Amino acid sequence: MKIFLGDKFTGANNKDRLETIKDILNKIGHTVFVGPLDIDDYGRNPIPPEDFMKLVFEEIKKSDIVLIKHTKASTGMGIESGYAKALGKKLIVLYPSHTEQKSNSLEGIADNVIEYSDFEELKIKLIDVLE
Repeated sequence: MKIFLGDKFTGANNKDRLETIKDILNKIGHTVFVGPLDIDDYGRNPIPPEDFMKLVFEEIKKSDIVLIKHTKASTGMGIESGYAKALGKKLIVLYPSHTEQKSNSLEGIADNVIEYSDFEELKIKLIDVLE
């Protein structure tokens, strides 16, 4: 399946986590798009925000599933999630166990919510939900 992975990008630490999740999904047979990585290489090749969001919307349209990794509130993730649901896409919310403030709104529109303590647990839960 083609999966769109959304997250509030906050820097190098977050970059490593996003790439780990992308790698897990690739290894279990999915094609994954991550906006900050695949559009502007984590800000190394910046583009105007309106162009970035157009590309994000195009990728959400092409995706079978939208995964949102939620650790902090993010306007962008809310837009991506709402757009995905308006298109009838399956929406899965990922919560690392250290997440301090979960989103009732995201949970309200999610098809699945996955809470995980480490990447091995996430892999097991993703395999279960995606099969």
